Amino acid sequence: MTLHQELLNNNIECSNWATDLQFKKSAKALEILKKFPLLEKIATSFKCDIDACVWIEVPFNFEKGLVKNEL
Repeated sequence: MTLHQELLNNNIECSNWATDLQFKKSAKALEILKKFPLLEKIATSFKCDIDACVWIEVPFNFEKGLVKNEL
């Protein structure tokens, strides 16, 4: 399973900037990110000007068309 799919399946709010995956920082989101150590190393954080929340960005990890798996 990919990082993007794992985040969606755990109801973590995701977005993108071109091909970069962005998701709201939370304890659960960081726990999921830790399962992907290589991606964790390249992830950066930023404060959103719109909602003032901290978001995490992982380059080249947005998967267009993904939807939450209903298990």
